[in-house]
Amino acid sequence: MRRINWVGRGIACLWAFTVVFWPRQGDPSGHDDSERQGSGERLYQSGSTRAGLGLTGARFYQSNDGKKRWSIESKFAELYQTENTAFMEHVTARFFSERTGNVITTKSRYGRSLVDREQVELTGGVSIRPPQGYLFTTEQILYDGKAGSLHSDAAVQMKGPREDYPTMTLRGVGLDANIETEHFRLKRQVWAQKQIKGRGEKLRITSRSGEFFTMENRAVFVNRARATLPDVTIEGDLMEIGLQNSSESLRATGNVRVKSRDRVGTSQGAIFELSGRRIVLDGEADVVDASGNRLEGRRIVIFTDSERVEVDTARGGGLQ
Repeated sequence: MRRINWVGRGIACLWAFTVVFWPRQGDPSGHDDSERQGSGERLYQSGSTRAGLGLTGARFYQSNDGKKRWSIESKFAELYQTENTAFMEHVTARFFSERTGNVITTKSRYGRSLVDREQVELTGGVSIRPPQGYLFTTEQILYDGKAGSLHSDAAVQMKGPREDYPTMTLRGVGLDANIETEHFRLKRQVWAQKQIKGRGEKLRITSRSGEFFTMENRAVFVNRARATLPDVTIEGDLMEIGLQNSSESLRATGNVRVKSRDRVGTSQGAIFELSGRRIVLDGEADVVDASGNRLEGRRIVIFTDSERVEVDTARGGGLQ
């Protein structure tokens, strides 16, 4: 049985709280709404509601069959009891995975709990921290309790897996995230930068959209993906990169095109060994140099630090 515990519906898990009864708007002794409306975030500010009950140090949660779905702590909350809504300031929210027990923690300046809809809205400097150490930031997020998911249409940034020394940074617009799988999808305009181990270089990737799997330390770039280093460019329909593998590599699939030195290669798939100097083209591979010499084969290896090329089952000539 699903249960939502909060003040106003049978108090549960309140700590160190003080109850304050706000005067109604229009009361000469009440707050002046105009004082705080200039920030553009009226929805979550106490002066803009008609709540009759305020709490400092509030904590409440939603549970399902005895298991927590989410919990919220705020330094201050206003309760709009007739609509089962809570307006909050300085909010820490935790969203629980029923399958793994993992917790995704968020912090924001403001929040609103819509009890009947099973939704939590957070806004203003929102941070999202999965347990693996990654940090996502945005300006607004909506938690959907029925679907167990997070959604945003705002700009999103990510860095990790260590917040203090990230090996990858990423940004995009719009976010869909699944609490159970910790699958984060950036909807559009994705840009990423990855520090390459042992090379002192940074790999930059752009794509139409992207997906990030924090439990697997894996990023996928979808639709017109393009990866660049100072001496290499790779394009493809999809690219995938692991973030904590001992041997880092980038996998590209679908309409792959590679440019290295004066050579251009095409294939259906490619693996770029980031810490090394090899690009392996497979599936109808083809390489052409600046002089027009062409080499075709089932599998071609391009060495990015030299003119060397290796091929399996060659069908052309001219490249060494």
